[in-house]
Amino acid sequence: MPKPRVKYTADQAAEKWATVTPARSSYYQENVRGAGSVWEANTVAAEGTWREAITEAANRGAYGKGVKKAGGAKWEERTLTVGVPRWSGGIAAAKDVYKSGIARVLDVISRVELPPKGPKNAPQNYERVKRIGDALHRMKTAG
Repeated sequence: MPKPRVKYTADQAAEKWATVTPARSSYYQENVRGAGSVWEANTVAAEGTWREAITEAANRGAYGKGVKKAGGAKWEERTLTVGVPRWSGGIAAAKDVYKSGIARVLDVISRVELPPKGPKNAPQNYERVKRIGDALHRMKTAG
């Protein structure tokens, strides 16, 4: 049985990818624009497949294995070289989404009825925290 022809070495493929791909952002944008409803429908329809895949991966310990394979040094290096430069722009781009999300959280917290505050380390102080946590959990699980 014939084997497939591999045209590039890993170094050549990586070099071509790093050189050619950045110039393709207009194609990326063009194919994303107007495709949100299709993405949504297909993603919702795939929920069962996602659940099966996640369960299978969890059952074989894939998450932990992947973390160990990458290692802490890779995480740190990629965070510093990719994450940090994107941080400010990402925060700025997410401002309105954050505002919408935090508004819901603050509204829920503002409606929690708290017991009177007690002296330091008093049980009712922990009850205050529990009531806020319970209210936020109900908000999250309500959808």
